[in-house]
Amino acid sequence: IGLSICASITNIIFGLPVSYWSIRIPSLLGVILILYSFLSFNSYRNGKTGILSSIWCSLVVLSPLIWILSGRATADVLPLGLVCLSYILCLKAKTKNKYYLLSFLVLAIASLVKFHAAIMGIGIPYIIYLNNDSKLTKRFFKIVSLYCIILLSTLIVYFVIIYKYFNILFIADHLKDTVRISFVYSPIVFLSYSYFVVLLLGPISFLSPIHLWGKVKSRTYIITIIIGILLSIITIRYGEIGIGEMSYGMLGSMLNGKMIIAIKVVCSSIFILLILDIFIELRKGVDPFLRLLSIIIITYLIVCSLGRPAQRY
Repeated sequence: IGLSICASITNIIFGLPVSYWSIRIPSLLGVILILYSFLSFNSYRNGKTGILSSIWCSLVVLSPLIWILSGRATADVLPLGLVCLSYILCLKAKTKNKYYLLSFLVLAIASLVKFHAAIMGIGIPYIIYLNNDSKLTKRFFKIVSLYCIILLSTLIVYFVIIYKYFNILFIADHLKDTVRISFVYSPIVFLSYSYFVVLLLGPISFLSPIHLWGKVKSRTYIITIIIGILLSIITIRYGEIGIGEMSYGMLGSMLNGKMIIAIKVVCSSIFILLILDIFIELRKGVDPFLRLLSIIIITYLIVCSLGRPAQRY
């Protein structure tokens, strides 16, 4: 319902009829919020935003998934932008408490647009923890309690409205078999998502392999790549489970089967190198921002792997 409201507001503001642009303009706003948040996050980490940050930001635009799947992922762009904005506002709340309420409300709106955004809300309590000098004090629990109340109240209102007007409780009856939770296939789905994570990062995905080169033993580097290849073989062999939307869209129609297999093998290896790079950096314990991203992304991928898989998620 949130996306429909955003489309209606767009039509009112710009005087547009119900059309393609009713959804595209909110999505454009989502892209702007994502890019702004990227630069703000980097400024938060380094104390400034330099030209290098802008270059990294622009490289994301070269991601094949952003171009090929943008039409399908229209409904996912705005909520992601709102989630990123809520993180920035929550970080600002360290010096001005009023930003906490604003952050919580923005995340609640993101959840109304697409309730997948609520899963990514797990990052908010961790930011509150960082703002509180990494201490579990009464103040921390009070702020987190306020956050939970706002988010849960929003979701309850959302599902009540859906039930009242469409007689749907969480999931429509005719979709329950399609959107069922599957613990059997979830590991395969999780590994399949790894391809899309690497493709989504675009050229940036090569930073981890380059960063690790010469910093870990050659044996470790080679073993990591072999693990990635073996996992890709498993997903290629057992991953075509016939459910969800895990195709490559137009990219699949432009490439033959062997090239797609090669992409899966390469992306799987890069993904495992990325995990190794993150693990090494986390052990150093000097980058809370990396811990934040790891908590959000891994939790989100695990939850999404339990249900109907879709590459746009």
